[in-house]
Amino acid sequence: MNSMSIRGTFLESPTDSHVSLRATFLERWALPSPLIKPHRINADTLLSNGLAAVERDLERSGVGIIQMDHPLNDLDFIAFGYELGTPIPEKDPAVQPFVTEHVVLNLRTISDKTEDVSIQPFAANFLTLHSESSGRRWTEQPRYVVLMCADPGDDESAAQTVIVPNGSIIDQLSFDACAILAETFYDNDTGSPAILRLENGRRIISFRDFHQRELHWIHDGPANANQVREALLDLLAAMYSGNDAYAIRWSTNLLAIIDNHTVMHARSTSVYDPTKSSRFLKRLRVRTSDSDNSVALLADTSSLFGHPSPRRPIYILPAVREQAKHLTDDPHTVTIPFVDDQVLDLFSRAKHPDDPMELRDLWIGRVEAELGDDATRPELAARWREARVMRTVSEDEVLSSRTTVRFIKELFNTYFRDDLYGRLRGQAKSILSGGALDETVFGLPTALKQTIQYALVKDLYGYSDSRGREPAREAVAEYESTRLGVAAYSADSVALTMGATFAVANLADFLLTQCSSWRPALCGIPNYPPLVQSIAKRHDVQLVPMDCSDGHSSLANMKAALSPDTPLVLLQTAANPTGIAVKEDELADLIESASSSTLILLDECHEWLGAEPRLSPARARANVIRVFSLSKRWSAPGIKAGWFLADPAIVSEYYEHASTTFGGPPSFFYTLIEVLARMERWRLEGLEHVGPAQIAEFEPEYRLTEQGLNSAFSSYLAERKAFDESLLLLRDATVVRLRQIGADVVWPQRSINAAALFPEFDDSYLCFRRLLHDTGVAVYPGVLNFYLAGGWFRITYARKWDEITNAMGRLERRLVVQKS
Repeated sequence: MNSMSIRGTFLESPTDSHVSLRATFLERWALPSPLIKPHRINADTLLSNGLAAVERDLERSGVGIIQMDHPLNDLDFIAFGYELGTPIPEKDPAVQPFVTEHVVLNLRTISDKTEDVSIQPFAANFLTLHSESSGRRWTEQPRYVVLMCADPGDDESAAQTVIVPNGSIIDQLSFDACAILAETFYDNDTGSPAILRLENGRRIISFRDFHQRELHWIHDGPANANQVREALLDLLAAMYSGNDAYAIRWSTNLLAIIDNHTVMHARSTSVYDPTKSSRFLKRLRVRTSDSDNSVALLADTSSLFGHPSPRRPIYILPAVREQAKHLTDDPHTVTIPFVDDQVLDLFSRAKHPDDPMELRDLWIGRVEAELGDDATRPELAARWREARVMRTVSEDEVLSSRTTVRFIKELFNTYFRDDLYGRLRGQAKSILSGGALDETVFGLPTALKQTIQYALVKDLYGYSDSRGREPAREAVAEYESTRLGVAAYSADSVALTMGATFAVANLADFLLTQCSSWRPALCGIPNYPPLVQSIAKRHDVQLVPMDCSDGHSSLANMKAALSPDTPLVLLQTAANPTGIAVKEDELADLIESASSSTLILLDECHEWLGAEPRLSPARARANVIRVFSLSKRWSAPGIKAGWFLADPAIVSEYYEHASTTFGGPPSFFYTLIEVLARMERWRLEGLEHVGPAQIAEFEPEYRLTEQGLNSAFSSYLAERKAFDESLLLLRDATVVRLRQIGADVVWPQRSINAAALFPEFDDSYLCFRRLLHDTGVAVYPGVLNFYLAGGWFRITYARKWDEITNAMGRLERRLVVQKS
């Protein structure tokens, strides 16, 4: 409510035009049947076929109708609800005698007409046109209402469900009436949305005809009380005009899905006769994640979090929980090799061992030769067969060659550009190689989405400091200091970036182009090829294997390779693809052992899932640069936003490099970064509610309120907790399932990726090609992250469970065929 708001009360008069229209509409008028026809579906196949059958009807008309051959029990009815979204519990005390399984409301006519509003849904009264739960905040309003007929009743006059499209109603309203209703709300304490609002281009009505009861309202626009009343009367008259209205006539086992954002619904009057069978429907109200993106038509957007922050629901299937229970207590039993004789043999056959393209073609050629009739590049297979050993190659030569890095990067390009999303795309039925969360399930938290909407509305996308806006950098510094347990950083220690890959490439340019040391930069492997290549393009490199056999990424080899003249160390604190983290005490020891002139570049992007150990203050040493992005933790790889932390002297010098090469990071996301950094710090500090002190951390221009910020923070905490809990269950369940079908698996401590091996494969790219051809399942070859030896591959388990089980089923069937 703003300073211009007015309050009022609407109560209909018997002479209002809609009163007589409503009587005709719900008591005497025989409305036509729906133009859409019921889809006849066997109830046993409803879960697999039902939603697909009515999807087009729902999109076009807001209603889908299914005629089943037999009824669903409550549990199956609820399961169908989960196909649509998340069923909403029935909490109203007045209806509890009619509720089963917490979410099913049994609508049976048990009395004649009554003035008792709480009993009217179970009486012969008509129910006025309404959108479901219009008095609740939009997060609590259902997207769908699902009705299933258990008994249509004996009487032909039994109540019918009346449908009126929102569009037909709004088309009858003037622009002025729409503008007024878009800034008019119920006067309640639930945070209900504007009577008219816009969501994803759809015009939505959130309103109930209060009949002979008072409607208390608030108007946030320039209209006066009389104008608000006239707009409400115009809306009611349009609702009952009969334009495009129709009625669903119930029959046994008929099921209707009503889109609460597209149509309004009502119930016609009936006659109650205790000697006859009465109408009996079962109802589910279903919430969906896409209903979390509502914005009011022409609404006030003057403050951040001015509207309540909804929560994205995540439903974890019982099957996932059950599968996860079977994880063994000793998941750390695997050693992954980096270089073997097969790798050395390939390198020894290159005519030009400094040509990365030749090495790539030889590797692909060997794979094609082993694929035999399934090869897609026979010319490369022939080239491999003709290749002869021309020299002896050592492991050290392979790991110290810049050509090796470029070769792996070219193989990486071939995998994504030419194979998986190129000539082989048609074979891929299940892609488990993405490396990021499924955004449709684990998307950006809703409170953070609101910051992007706010930035767009307030036009926050102008030029800025090349390091990023100071309040956002300040927030990151305070958050990262809290993670370390010491006041290690200030805004001058932070530069905002366009994601981690961009940050590492830019830092490599900045740090290495003027490097005078002849020593190679040390790059821990496994690692992400674009990062290592960005170092190798500018300086000699040494690839340093990091063993994970004891459940941690060992830094022993890295420490042994250090010298006082080492210019730079690139290290992932949680390895990709294994998800295994370094030990904090080993990392602190490595940092302390390094010369002050050796820059240690920590890629921390994969270090976020699971337990949150206190980080060592050694990470804040003057020669350490820490890189982070939103890609994994906040499942927003396409946003390309993040930060790095370094000594203020380094960040100050970086300013010139940034302003010269790219200007600065996208200012559009500064509010997003500031909010997430502050909320993460509050979470680490154990806050559950925020107050004036937290509001004071933000600039006054945000016009934050305690209620709005608390709503956003509560939503953020709830979503973050739900994301983590569900991902941990998916992790354990997926590891169990992989082991059940014969794979060795490294249990990933901190990442959404898991490394696995089927013993039959000694080449990971061959494994990818063979599994894709035989099963349609795409995995990510370990060679692309510098596991040159063996058949280890990566899968990303942060997907819908049915995608995981479908893929595992395909892999298991291949195993069964092989054994037979």
